[in-house]
Amino acid sequence: MIFFTIFLVFITWLLILWISNQHKYLNIFEQLALWFWVALSLFVFEIFIFWIVFDILTLALPIITFVVLLIVFIYFSNKKWLWKEVLLSVKNNFCDLIISFKKLKTWQKLGWIFIILYVIIKIFLSFSINTYMPTFDEDSVTGWDMKTKVFVENKSLVLDNNNVEFLWSVLSRNIFAPLTDTYFLLWYKSFPVWLSNIISPLIYFSLILLLFWIFLRKTSIFYALVSIYIFASLPFIFIHSIGSYFNYISWFFLFTFAFYLWDQVFSIKWKEMNKYIVIPLWILAFLDASIRNESMFLMFAIFILELCIFYFYMRKKFEIKKYIFVVISLVWLVFSFFVNKYIAIISPLAVADVSQNISWWIFSRFFENISKPWVFTAPFSQSFFHPDYNLLYLLYFIGLIMFFYNFKKLKEIQSIVFASLLLLGIFMIILFINVVELWLLTHYSFVRYPIAITPFLVFIVSYFIYYLFWRNENKL
Repeated sequence: MIFFTIFLVFITWLLILWISNQHKYLNIFEQLALWFWVALSLFVFEIFIFWIVFDILTLALPIITFVVLLIVFIYFSNKKWLWKEVLLSVKNNFCDLIISFKKLKTWQKLGWIFIILYVIIKIFLSFSINTYMPTFDEDSVTGWDMKTKVFVENKSLVLDNNNVEFLWSVLSRNIFAPLTDTYFLLWYKSFPVWLSNIISPLIYFSLILLLFWIFLRKTSIFYALVSIYIFASLPFIFIHSIGSYFNYISWFFLFTFAFYLWDQVFSIKWKEMNKYIVIPLWILAFLDASIRNESMFLMFAIFILELCIFYFYMRKKFEIKKYIFVVISLVWLVFSFFVNKYIAIISPLAVADVSQNISWWIFSRFFENISKPWVFTAPFSQSFFHPDYNLLYLLYFIGLIMFFYNFKKLKEIQSIVFASLLLLGIFMIILFINVVELWLLTHYSFVRYPIAITPFLVFIVSYFIYYLFWRNENKL
């Protein structure tokens, strides 16, 4: 039955993309990698709204959404022959993939096969380990899986802390995280324990696909494989593919938001911006900000950064009327803020809502804490414990040196580089303001922030590997 809910998200997302003409800008493979997030974000919000109104968890609104979008797609197809455009773009994407593979040298084809097999094995292990046993992770052992079980079997949210099935723990934050797993399991009459955290391997699989198809569009099939090999080789990333996604601090969301905002909206190479991609990015940002309300600040910081970089290059051509919709699109920030506030009101426990995170910026605490001699070394003692991460950060900083040396030639990835530096800076400030030795060593340093920054690092490192070979081949 889980295949139905996965398919429902999948086809709904493709309909959203095709109706908004994304087949003209993104290859079908990127669309397949991105399907998971926007439609899922929309569906989780819909089942939450339906519960508020009718006090029952159901797939009614997601199914209605799919039917409505299908009717809209059919209408546009009859009016504009949209389905022909979509089929042509899919055909061209597959032809380009086959041509790219044929152009590879023999040793590259062999490497391609070995890397594909390696990545498939990692994905298979991620799914098989996760579906073999209940999740053993920080949030699951304190009631995560049990809450999903209660939601699935009762077909309702249990928010009464006097109810024996309330099970404390995770609801002290919000209900969107367990609801996300619940969505996939609502059609089961009894709770399938082995699927209690199915979203984690799905995230792992989706980000591997996304990195591959992005690099396929921007570089070549060989360097696309290099990117997913680097990503799949990181052990801590793999460990989290079978653990609770709650600690990801929206790593997939942050990277996707930063990349597509720059690549499609604020791109300095496009004559006409892909303005309709703002719609799926807005929907995606909702679930991100709802699961981890820190992400609201992080996304807003990335948005302002990319807008400033874009204005730096386009200030002579910058037409405020043309880009006013981008500022209007920040409505997701306001919307997510009030949703978090509403959750704080209906939750029986004191929720860590958005306003409480303002305490992060009490700089007096920051200056007080950095005077402690162990503070500066503590994050690195865990973050750099594994040699794979030592190598990744070493390559990243070599990439930074190359980036600033070739600044004018690397406009295409400037936003991602500066976004990664911005996030690193924000994370370090948060670490030093919230100094609790145990959290600094584990929960903050080793769990949240390295995970959140990893897609940025992998992208930058992979791109510079491509850039080095490209420059050598063109003798620049």
